[in-house]
Amino acid sequence: MKLVEQRIRIAADPRIVYELLTDPAEFVRWMADSAEIDARPGGTIRWTHPNGDGTVLHLVHRGLVGGMADAHAGGWSHYLGRLARAVSGHEPGRDPWADRRVASAHELA
Repeated sequence: MKLVEQRIRIAADPRIVYELLTDPAEFVRWMADSAEIDARPGGTIRWTHPNGDGTVLHLVHRGLVGGMADAHAGGWSHYLGRLARAVSGHEPGRDPWADRRVASAHELA
């Protein structure tokens, strides 16, 4: 398991910082759209964030094995970035990968 650890000095009284961390009405002011907080030991904290405007594209490419999955993951990352630029009105420019092809499963084995 990985651990995320951060430290920040905040120029405020600890009671105010605690309130912003534990009061759902305060929590949504700086962190989330909605929140449920049980600040007792063993309690649960749940929150949601907005997806924002626009379209969430969830691409699933099945049937890839071994190195093909890695090759296609990199390719899709590249091309979805180009798609995002194009639909936002920016010219994606010449594709630097235009002369590449994805290796076959046999080539990657």
